[in-house]
Amino acid sequence: MEKTEVRFVDGFDDSGWPVPEPAKAAGLNHRFAVIQETYRPDSVDMYFDEPLWFSMVDLAKTVATDVRIGVLEKRKYREVDLEAYLATWSSTPQDDKDPPNFILGRDSTGLNLVIGTEYWCRGGGPEDYHDSYTYAVYSKVRMGVSVMAHLAGANSGGWDLAGESILGIVKPKPPVWQRIWNWLVN
Repeated sequence: MEKTEVRFVDGFDDSGWPVPEPAKAAGLNHRFAVIQETYRPDSVDMYFDEPLWFSMVDLAKTVATDVRIGVLEKRKYREVDLEAYLATWSSTPQDDKDPPNFILGRDSTGLNLVIGTEYWCRGGGPEDYHDSYTYAVYSKVRMGVSVMAHLAGANSGGWDLAGESILGIVKPKPPVWQRIWNWLVN
């Protein structure tokens, strides 16, 4: 049985993929990326690992009391109830399935988790991300160890999980003048 290669990046980097607006607005300053390689020898097309995506949904359920799906369609953003989204998902033909833009998790304090899909499989991408589906986990606290442990526990042998993450950069706070400027113009 072929396995899906999964790598990790702990922190931000200069890949060029923007931080999702919901994550920015909620002040989710930590990023941990789960990179799903789309190449598999047993698939002629780019491979989407649906069980891995479902594991990301399950991860959100462990840290949030309200999990929703964020969808961008024709530049319009909307949130959909998770169960309603999954009902539609189950009737979608396998070849037409693509992970949604965001998995959003809220608790009593508000938005505490955004898992943004980076679709590097649609346009190449830089090293480490090239031709991948990347699930970037944005949170208020560092979650790398938790994410890796969750995926290791959920792995039924179908994933070749990296043993450690690639270290990105810790995103520094902008200088005071920039924070004041951002506050004034927003």
